[in-house]
Amino acid sequence: MHHKGWINRLRRCLPGTTCAIALATTSAGALAQDENESAGPERFEGHAVVRAEIKTIRDLRTMLAVSPDCWSESMGLGSLDFRIPPERMAALEKSGIAYELLIPDVQALIDRENAWHADHVWIPGAESGGLAGGADFFDDYRRVEEINAWFDILIEQYPTLISKTQAGTSIEGRAIWAYEITAPGDVEKRGICVNGMAHSREWISPMTVCWLVNSLLEGYGTDAQVTGILQDIRWHILPVINPDGYTYAWDQNRLWRKNRRNNGDGTFGVDWNRNFDSNWGGPGSSGSTNSDIYRGASAFSEPETRALRDYILSRPTISAHVDVHSYSQLMLYPYGYEESIPPGSEGTVLATVGINMVEAIESYDGRIYIAEPAHALYVASGVSDDWSYDAANTLSYTPELRDTGQFGFILPADQIAPTGSEMFLAFKVLAESVRDRVFVVVSGGWPEVVDSGATTGITVDVAPTWNRNAQITNVEIIPQSAPAVALSDQGLGRWSGALPVLDCGETLSATLRITDSGGDMFMWPQDGSVLTTSATDVTVLVEDDLESDLGWNVVNDGSLSAGGWERGVPSNDSISVDDCSAPGADSDGSGSCWVTGNGNSSFGCEFDIDGGATQLTSPIYEVTNASASVGFSWWYDNTSANNTEYDDVFVVEISGDAGGSWSPLFSRSNGNSAQTGWSQESFLISDFVTVTSGLRLRFTASDDAPGSVVEAGVDAIRITTAGCPGGNPADINNDGFVNGTDLAALLAKWGTNCQGCPEDINGDGTVLGDDLALLLASWTN
Repeated sequence: MHHKGWINRLRRCLPGTTCAIALATTSAGALAQDENESAGPERFEGHAVVRAEIKTIRDLRTMLAVSPDCWSESMGLGSLDFRIPPERMAALEKSGIAYELLIPDVQALIDRENAWHADHVWIPGAESGGLAGGADFFDDYRRVEEINAWFDILIEQYPTLISKTQAGTSIEGRAIWAYEITAPGDVEKRGICVNGMAHSREWISPMTVCWLVNSLLEGYGTDAQVTGILQDIRWHILPVINPDGYTYAWDQNRLWRKNRRNNGDGTFGVDWNRNFDSNWGGPGSSGSTNSDIYRGASAFSEPETRALRDYILSRPTISAHVDVHSYSQLMLYPYGYEESIPPGSEGTVLATVGINMVEAIESYDGRIYIAEPAHALYVASGVSDDWSYDAANTLSYTPELRDTGQFGFILPADQIAPTGSEMFLAFKVLAESVRDRVFVVVSGGWPEVVDSGATTGITVDVAPTWNRNAQITNVEIIPQSAPAVALSDQGLGRWSGALPVLDCGETLSATLRITDSGGDMFMWPQDGSVLTTSATDVTVLVEDDLESDLGWNVVNDGSLSAGGWERGVPSNDSISVDDCSAPGADSDGSGSCWVTGNGNSSFGCEFDIDGGATQLTSPIYEVTNASASVGFSWWYDNTSANNTEYDDVFVVEISGDAGGSWSPLFSRSNGNSAQTGWSQESFLISDFVTVTSGLRLRFTASDDAPGSVVEAGVDAIRITTAGCPGGNPADINNDGFVNGTDLAALLAKWGTNCQGCPEDINGDGTVLGDDLALLLASWTN
């Protein structure tokens, strides 16, 4: 199937419809709520949640007729989650729409949750030892009154670290509280604003925000990193931004989403996250009052959205904003209201910080989140993070927390602790990015080895993260033993120039010096390390730019239905590139490359890999030099959300006997090339194989069950040798330097008889201590 993944990149408005029409789904219990309150909480016996494959507008209309409640954030082509009442399951079966059963009985989950509540009552201040409300508080989800009481206890216990103020009042008269958390002292600080509970059924959201608070307060004075963060950062915490909706979800309808505005027509509620002045009224919102994504009568019509707006705008030192949601395991950043990201360094920095945050999450227990612009999930107008980025100039993110559909909004309470723990790691990454004052991304990475005598260009994206209103005015390369080299301002935070020309064997050690419009100066890297570049002479033995076929071979699984390797100029149509993460252009600018499937898509992800593996094998390259390296460019993207465990792996193998046997060379399971672009790799051949009868490479990409969107590419094959004239015999790999790479090669041959091999530095036929002594005596870096 081509429309796959719980949130693939195809959720766009369908042709011939407006998003407002396509998304005008009736919210759970949206009509005449007040009449239902006396009857007690709404029940959902036998209601299932399914993941349906929406391939056509007819499919979508059918599902909107069958289901009273879409659990996905927005709709279009692709995989969408719907709640199905038992009496409508027959209609779903009759429709012929393919679906996967996620939750067989919603009420069973709610009943289990209610039983858990009864066994995990929290009594304020009753815990013995530790932070008041500590572990017992996080044993279960807590009502807004309990959350408020918990914060009051913290204020009593940590009066020098936390304080509160009222940010606003809800439409039903409940206070919207904001809390400031920071270390004592009047030094200049920058703020990070975090809000939770925008959508009433997303109960993991406020508990995760509370976990952040708990971790900051407990860590101050005991954890060096947390202490440093609180000395520089003022956290602004609004844990329950929609207290009325949250209360209603506890008392009347566990699946309620919106606030509790009486719309005057028998319906209730405005979607908090469609009410901001960020392309308000545009695609991905609805003007129908009974819709779950009803945008309200005007931008900021709701006191709950005005509360966050006024709070942030009255505190211009806030540098970052995080609006915590669930579910899907994502880290979203602007823009949501259009299919673009902020241009220049801003987009690069938002993407890179987001990737760093999800990598920190993964380090906790392997949980995979995906960092991507919000429109890759859905086009949605009037959302908070677009507004805070555009209007308040903050770094803005919307994490969608656990899980990926097994429990959906009714996530068991035993997931509070792991969700909070993994997100705390992400919050620390964001805080450190702000503390670093500027965020720097070197396009393609800092060059570690360059051609001697050649000019090496460099492009750097720089964005302020501390004083977000400052402008970068100067970027310089500062060598340790040479004059400064000024980079040229290319606009939009992008700076370019060239490294000093180096002789063969010469090493450059440098830092970047960055100046902003406020007169502040920053050195990068911030940790005091230096950027090192070494020069060597490179001899190209083989260069295959794939403009012609030198003898490549493709083998596809019999089950493969689409996406086999093809050589050609990549299609750059918007569906293939924007929605399905195909490359759109080759790596080296020559024109052609190998890609998995190629062509202008007539429907979503028509040419991505489907149903199995496709294998690409290179021609035989005649290589005899033992010190040669092989390099290639690769593209791999498998970030469609069905691939939650990244089980579709891109594998590269190498053979030294013309394909008789193969050794692993490189693999990538979590490809995100749509964000990072083409990547380059280079490997010393002798580290992997001994070339006896010709070198070959083999590239395998696959889409295994469950199906997901997978795109791959290969380009720019180069086999080279490197070294300087009159080289040092201790330079085993002949790259012009004697370093750890040479030491590793020598130790790999330790004790062996290898007359004539480069590891036998003294030429006595064995690799022993004399060779090691010669290598260490020649050490260069």
